[in-house]
Amino acid sequence: MTAIVNFNSQKAVENNLKTKLCPGCQSGLNSGTLLQLHLSFNRIHKVKRANSGGFTLLEVMIAIAIISIALISLQALNNRTIATHDYLQRMTQATLLAQYKISEVESSSAETLPQEASQGGFDEPLDQYSWQISFSETPLASVRMVTVDVVWGDKEKNEFVSIDSFIF
Repeated sequence: MTAIVNFNSQKAVENNLKTKLCPGCQSGLNSGTLLQLHLSFNRIHKVKRANSGGFTLLEVMIAIAIISIALISLQALNNRTIATHDYLQRMTQATLLAQYKISEVESSSAETLPQEASQGGFDEPLDQYSWQISFSETPLASVRMVTVDVVWGDKEKNEFVSIDSFIF
């Protein structure tokens, strides 16, 4: 392939390339070598520019995989948070109901105070909760310990609240 190059443009190319080279490289180059260097540089530059316009399919697929793993992890964390919130809400409700039953027992007079253990359930909308009241003796004859258990699920799964109090 023969290239016809204007003498003035060849001089401009030589001067342009010489300014970009280090002093040691400038001394050993003639005008033909500089022209070949310029033409090959233009070919490389054009190829580079054509290929560097965007992302490859592999890069996009890896990015989607990373994002999907992160989103799945966030969804699992969100599900765990909802389950924990539900458990804590039930625990709080059961604690309030147990305090209510203890206050009923403490406020009853000595004649109406039950002597035996008893159990029952709560009315709507708290019908998933049930209660048990038990009494036990203490070293002091005039003092009894009352225990109120409120259960909302399986007692073996630790789904209950127990409150102890002393009655004089």
